Amino acid sequence: MVFGQIVIPSEFDFVKWFENGKAEVTYNAQEYLNLEDNKRVESDEWFLIDQKGQKLK
Repeated sequence: MVFGQIVIPSEFDFVKWFENGKAEVTYNAQEYLNLEDNKRVESDEWFLIDQKGQKLK
């Protein structure tokens, strides 16, 4: 696993961690803080990409 290096282009609004070569991404992320000041990210349009940034079917 690579930490601190850009692996995909920064075109997405939010990217979750890669797991097994795939990551969930969205173009329309909404970030919220809950009562304990923990960040929550929501979107109606999540999809998977590979490590090259290509959308998976």
